[in-house]
Amino acid sequence: ALPFVRMRAVPPPWPAPIRYPLVLATTALGRIAPGPGYRGWDAAHRHHRSALAQVIASAPHVIVANDWQTLPIAVRAQQETGAAIVADLHEYGPLQFESRAAWMALVAPMIDYHLRAAAPHLAAAMTVNRTIADKYGEEYGIACQVVRNVPAVRCQASLRRTDPRAIRIVHHGNASRERRLDILIEAIARTEQRFSLHLRLIEQDRRELAQLRRLAR
Repeated sequence: ALPFVRMRAVPPPWPAPIRYPLVLATTALGRIAPGPGYRGWDAAHRHHRSALAQVIASAPHVIVANDWQTLPIAVRAQQETGAAIVADLHEYGPLQFESRAAWMALVAPMIDYHLRAAAPHLAAAMTVNRTIADKYGEEYGIACQVVRNVPAVRCQASLRRTDPRAIRIVHHGNASRERRLDILIEAIARTEQRFSLHLRLIEQDRRELAQLRRLAR
């Protein structure tokens, strides 16, 4: 362990049978009364409450808020400590799961609320590409720097010519329904035998992963 890094534990989230009804109730209330409802969403997560207490106790100079979920914690901690906030916005939060009607009706408005509430408090922000950065600027006035997931350097790997008789297609990422990997599998199944598909997936959705496995067989 690095001597200048201190790790602080927080309790795990509530079990799903407790957490999901709380999230549903607070996001639904937020559509009617955004302030109490969306603040209630944050207070309903015990690991959020613990994180807030520990951030305040550490008396930071800078708080790096890891995606939109931590912005309410960062803003409340800033009120107690005067710390500057840097927002690390991974994706464009309000549209992350835009294909899910219930998510767009309940969760997206809450993300919008938290982003608008936090925007005036940010000293800096970052995201993964220019398109998302521009969107945050247009919608929320947040000036994001672009920090990519890979370094902007020329690849030094040696490349070899693809054998046209055996073309391997590799996909790496989350086993997420929104990615529509079922279409990719079905498309490759209709091609010539010389094409093969190799999926390296992170188990984000267990049922989706099982369905993809069945389809691939």
